[in-house]
Amino acid sequence: MIDKYGYDQKMGYHVLRLLDEIEQMLTIGDIDLMRNREECKAMRNGEWGNFPTFENHVHGKLKVLEDLSLKTSLAQYPQKEVLHVLLSNYIEEFYGSLDKYNKAAGSEFISCKDVFDKLEEINKKLG
Repeated sequence: MIDKYGYDQKMGYHVLRLLDEIEQMLTIGDIDLMRNREECKAMRNGEWGNFPTFENHVHGKLKVLEDLSLKTSLAQYPQKEVLHVLLSNYIEEFYGSLDKYNKAAGSEFISCKDVFDKLEEINKKLG
């Protein structure tokens, strides 16, 4: 595929899918995983053509997504507390309690707080 088209169609397929999912989140606030199925099938079947055609499409889509990101009604930052409660509720529902989860996970357990703290640390280093 790389010799024939100049890029890997499978990787291109994933790029198309992810760009479409980002656009959906920015415009409708939800994701329909089947929305661009035919476009992705065409990519896998080599119907998209060569790399410059694909690259031009990606660059155009990135510009559209950048514009949409400035107009979206989505929150700029995640609601950490809400997500923590949601995850905790799911864990409790599945395991019966957080204590049972902690025992089942053993030393492999990483709390939501640990994850959020690590993400915050990374964010500070980047920003």
